[in-house]
Amino acid sequence: MLWTENIKEKAKTIFRVLEIFKKRNDETVRLSANLDGSLGDYIVTLAVIEKMFSLCNHMQVDIYIPKNKEAFARSVYLGHNYIGGFYPSKFHERYSWAYDASIKITHFVTIVDYNEDRLGKKSRNLLKIIKAYQATENTFSAGVDAEYYRFMQRCKFWGLNRYTALGHRGVMCIDKKVDIYMDESLKKDMKWKGDIYLTTNYGVDIITVKLWPQEYMERLLEMIKKSFPMIKILELGAKNAQRLKNVDEYVFGEDLELIKHILKGSILHIDCEGGLVHLASQLGTRCAVVAGPTPIWYYGYEQNINIVSNLCKDCDGVTPDWYKNCVLGDLKPRCMYSITPEHVYECIYGFLEEKTRDHL
Repeated sequence: MLWTENIKEKAKTIFRVLEIFKKRNDETVRLSANLDGSLGDYIVTLAVIEKMFSLCNHMQVDIYIPKNKEAFARSVYLGHNYIGGFYPSKFHERYSWAYDASIKITHFVTIVDYNEDRLGKKSRNLLKIIKAYQATENTFSAGVDAEYYRFMQRCKFWGLNRYTALGHRGVMCIDKKVDIYMDESLKKDMKWKGDIYLTTNYGVDIITVKLWPQEYMERLLEMIKKSFPMIKILELGAKNAQRLKNVDEYVFGEDLELIKHILKGSILHIDCEGGLVHLASQLGTRCAVVAGPTPIWYYGYEQNINIVSNLCKDCDGVTPDWYKNCVLGDLKPRCMYSITPEHVYECIYGFLEEKTRDHL
């Protein structure tokens, strides 16, 4: 029952807080981080945690996350030995006092609470960073919740992307590369080892406007199969994902740890801007990304084949419901419908030809 689940979650958090409070005067810096978003966001925010740990390697971090996103957070953060545990985000502010410092990471860093005396004794470096973030919070990120588009335009003016924006223009230098943990024991479950394959995915949470039309994706896959019959096409997704035509195998509902290995072995991942693009890019797999509302200059990776429309783009945040309804009122958003399968095929053909040269 729901109420018993809530009691268990609260008890788990309270026990952790009591444990931390008992050890508050030891040398370990204990940080809590409340994370926002989904898989792609957690990959980006890992860059902040990694940087803080590099400045204070006697730090332990507890991750606070919405319960329904915990599997994503675990997949991103597990394997990093400074992670203490995962707890429900609804309890973060209530128990932030117990930690040496507590932060929230969205598109910027908010300092929720910190104990200056205790943190100063344990790590002057981290205290300096925490104070700098607090000092820049209002000038850097003011109004982002209500005026997200204005925030994006400030980042564009300052030359910041999704990663570097989290450095608050000089507080910390945030790298665009993070260390993604891989469970090597799952390699044995990779039945595509030795095959040449590409991956795709259809569906990005509830964001419908930035989806490329299904018939476009299916037409693209048809052209790829005709020109490159030696390439297997794998569709990745949740158990209830939409089955695309022209796919050789559907890899639905699998553990994200296995998906990492599948993505790493893929010659190309074809998708819209989203979590699997962030994951594949961090694993060194090149992606072909069809993007419309979400700006590539902010979310994109330079090594990818990024494809955007010349008619319309980058409306992310212009209206509160930009992700559900086209801001121009299009029933078929022109930013996505103007990118034809033929154009995407032309963009990726040379890369696929190079990758399959020995198989032709």
